[in-house]
Amino acid sequence: MSELKVLVLEDDENLRELLCETLQDEGYRSEGAANGVEAIQKVTSGVYDVLLVDVRMEGMSGLEAFAYIRQQGVELACLVITGYATEEDSIRAIRLGVGDYLRKPFEMKELLLRLARVSAVYQRQREGLSREQRLQRQLDWLHQLHCPKPARLAGEVAAQLARGLQLDKVHQLEVQVAASLAQQGLNPEEASDWVGEGLTSYQENWDGSGPQGLAGDLIPLAGRIVRMALLAASHGENPQELTQHYPEVLDPHLLFALEFRSSQAQDKQLRRLLDLARGLLYTGQNTEATLALQEAEKLSEGPQAAEVQLLLAELEPLPLRQPRLQRLLESARGWGPGWEARMLTEAALLLLETRPEQATLWLREAYGRVEQQVFKVLAQLGLWALGQAPDWSPLEALAVLLQPQHEPRLLRALPWLGPALLRWWLSDRRDSGPFLRFLRHYAGPMVPAVVKLSPAQRMQLLELLQLQPQGVPAAWLETLSQENDQQLRTLALQLSGKRKESAGKPPPLHLRSFGNFTVSVGGRSLHDKVFRGQRNRILLACIAASQTQAEDRVREAFWPEELEKGRKGLYNALFHVRKALRPEGWKGECDYFLRQQEVLGLDPDLEPWHDLWEVERGLSRLRYLEWDDWQSEMSNILALTEGVYLDGCYMDWAVERRGQLEIQLAEALFKGCARALEREAWSRLSEWSQRLLERDTANQAAAVYRIRALCQLGRPEDAMRTFETVSRKVRAEFGEEPSMEMVEWSARARMWLAP
Repeated sequence: MSELKVLVLEDDENLRELLCETLQDEGYRSEGAANGVEAIQKVTSGVYDVLLVDVRMEGMSGLEAFAYIRQQGVELACLVITGYATEEDSIRAIRLGVGDYLRKPFEMKELLLRLARVSAVYQRQREGLSREQRLQRQLDWLHQLHCPKPARLAGEVAAQLARGLQLDKVHQLEVQVAASLAQQGLNPEEASDWVGEGLTSYQENWDGSGPQGLAGDLIPLAGRIVRMALLAASHGENPQELTQHYPEVLDPHLLFALEFRSSQAQDKQLRRLLDLARGLLYTGQNTEATLALQEAEKLSEGPQAAEVQLLLAELEPLPLRQPRLQRLLESARGWGPGWEARMLTEAALLLLETRPEQATLWLREAYGRVEQQVFKVLAQLGLWALGQAPDWSPLEALAVLLQPQHEPRLLRALPWLGPALLRWWLSDRRDSGPFLRFLRHYAGPMVPAVVKLSPAQRMQLLELLQLQPQGVPAAWLETLSQENDQQLRTLALQLSGKRKESAGKPPPLHLRSFGNFTVSVGGRSLHDKVFRGQRNRILLACIAASQTQAEDRVREAFWPEELEKGRKGLYNALFHVRKALRPEGWKGECDYFLRQQEVLGLDPDLEPWHDLWEVERGLSRLRYLEWDDWQSEMSNILALTEGVYLDGCYMDWAVERRGQLEIQLAEALFKGCARALEREAWSRLSEWSQRLLERDTANQAAAVYRIRALCQLGRPEDAMRTFETVSRKVRAEFGEEPSMEMVEWSARARMWLAP
């Protein structure tokens, strides 16, 4: 007899009931699910050991359901049964870790044998789980079982306190689980053995007045952490309030740790506001950036306020900057010599263009005092740009700023540094190779610097760059083609025409994101391995999901850690993606990405093709088209959307986009059905209503459209099958009977069948 619980996912009702009965006769505990959605709901609200699943079903397939369950962190064994297994299904089952594969038709004896084998492997794996894995699994199940918000908060506070005390991962999980359970009122005696001391001693008080009379350090640390977490969760994590109400019962060392955590949380919120403000500032949304900074100003004090004030100064008109910066420097004198020297550097650079004398004084003082390399370099480059250090070469200092972690500071410096660099290069063209690569990489942000050159200097720049193999950047030519100077404008237009005629474009980039995400360059499909990881591949899909994407949103989606880690992660991922996309044998410049300030996107000049863009453009065009063109456009859209958008990707941005597309496609199909019915276009009505039912098998409005079309096409048998299938789904999913309209049209279909 087995104690294992089996969930049978099978859309054939008779087969599902037969399998459940057979398993129960063999000692298994079994339940059935008619579709993938029902299976997911049951698994996330109960405990199952084995999933017995049919691959091919209407709507969500069995493997799709299993993939989603795995994505949620739920571990259970899986035995797949199917009438026909494609190579794609087999590969996907292997990747998902399916335990075994059984073809229909099969004998029950064979099924039980395979199930016993899968169950035995699962049992061995489960028994071999480490303590950390078991605790993590219990925590996952707590969250999946709709853990109340106070319980979840208590667990999070406990885990963060444990991390702050540098406890290992096992103890962090132990106190997190214990705090979550304790908050829900679980009696310590009822606790599982593997929750540990956190749940058996959390009722003790520091002063010895608890149930067992333990006091001070005699109380296990885990119990003290859980007690602190419970009270913190119920008092808004306010250390001062806890100190006031519970001065004798809480560990004073943990109160200090809670104060530190509280300040960290506030700092994290401040960092997010600053990231948002920078992104808005660099995309020209100054009003929105100011509002974000005003909110950040409320959370900041002392050195934390420095960056807020610097960004506010950057948003102010040039003549009004100095008073705010002067106030900031006065405040910085109390922050220590390191902070004061840094603030001198930052303030001087903001005044470099409008108050060069004041900027020079501050930079000289800062250069002699600042210790951090990046600010030393900025002070050096500032003095060089002002002509105060003519013997310095900027290349060595520039190399420091070109490091990925310093790129935001480089971009902020380009308004004053860019023109100085260009003037220097035009007068002294040493080391032109590395410098030209820098110019082309930052061609977009360097446009204002090009404009600031004199007409003679701009002409000289064009003449020099046209001799280079890769020519003049397109962003510069576009700007210079609109110059008032006739000679300059003519040369820019000539070079722009030559650039287009040179056929210097790399092969076209094609992206398909409905179904499996596929990438091809010049007709050559790229294998997943060339991207050096699934995350890099999905990163490309994320950037391509819109014409442009703010970098901070991309970093938040893929690297929700500290800002610097996110920047490094994005830089490395883009490096691998660029390398993967580079065409074989291509000798020229090749970068499919367009990166300007804090915005990422695919370069439109290279004419990338993306099925998502085609679908969205098609959906927007539908509202303006007459019937014939409407049919053609809808056919194109449906041909592109045979699969689900980014199937298998469950990141928040992908799920949200997938849901939006499903709604838009459903709305378009319903409008198409209404127009087809009006024109008695029965074939179109049948086709489009069927596509609606494929997306929502219990959609009764679509079923009525389908039944009406099938009757008119002389297919009453198919109409009755549609009625029966949808009725069964409605009863299974909603516990309701079919609508009167469906019943009425099914009756008409029966009349068509009558002799």
